[in-house]
Amino acid sequence: MQTRLLLAAAATAVCTFAISEVNALTIGTDFEGGLGTPAGWNVVNTGSSTYQTTAGVGNPGQAGRFVQAESNTASPNIYLVNDGPGLDANAAISGSFDYYLEENENYSTLNFLIGDIDGGLGGSAGDNLNVRLQRKTFGARAELRDGDDVVIPQTNANNDREVNTLRWLSADFTWTPTSGTTGDFTITWDTPTSGDGVNAGGTIESLSVTGYTFNDSQVFFGFGTGRNDARFDNISIEGTEWVDPNAIPSPSAALAGLIGMGALISRRRRQR
Repeated sequence: MQTRLLLAAAATAVCTFAISEVNALTIGTDFEGGLGTPAGWNVVNTGSSTYQTTAGVGNPGQAGRFVQAESNTASPNIYLVNDGPGLDANAAISGSFDYYLEENENYSTLNFLIGDIDGGLGGSAGDNLNVRLQRKTFGARAELRDGDDVVIPQTNANNDREVNTLRWLSADFTWTPTSGTTGDFTITWDTPTSGDGVNAGGTIESLSVTGYTFNDSQVFFGFGTGRNDARFDNISIEGTEWVDPNAIPSPSAALAGLIGMGALISRRRRQR
């Protein structure tokens, strides 16, 4: 009986040490590592678009630039996505990034993606969230779409949300889980005190959704465009590293479990 209890305790120790390996993880890049795709990221290109890292326009250092052929798609034709592992949608996620729209005309857009996007964009509502920020002279200027490319209605009219062009702006987002991979998502971006755009006046605009469910607990992050040129810089995303629940504990975790078992046995012997 005592042996079974000790073995059970040892198994618990192994699991405990394995769980302790789940750490906070920051995903990001400032594009300062030289030209080309930054380390830890991949380019997904479904059209005739191009990606390059060039000197920032109006911003110090390098910036990731996406040159898009003439089209106007809700989802990006080209985007930069972080390599694995992703972050865990069961835990809180927050991040920020800078962006720059290079075209001052209709349908100048950029996209920010979160979800199961490392292998391409899926066709299910829970695959991802697609934040589409754009300048447009009529109609919806900013919108949030689900993985099935369906617009998620907002409280305020989308016509009130337009991003400015030809200047660096910043955006912040949060993911707050409420039950498993179901949670609330919000993204906000600033508008300058002067310049073009409906909301030029130093205001903060936002898009949000509550009770959204991701199909996969491991989420990735994409930055790209479906129309005209866009740049991104200073990407920083914080959360909890996703760990495969079916993975075999690493040797270090197993060793830690054995050490824990030895300590339990030794303590038991001293108590006799």
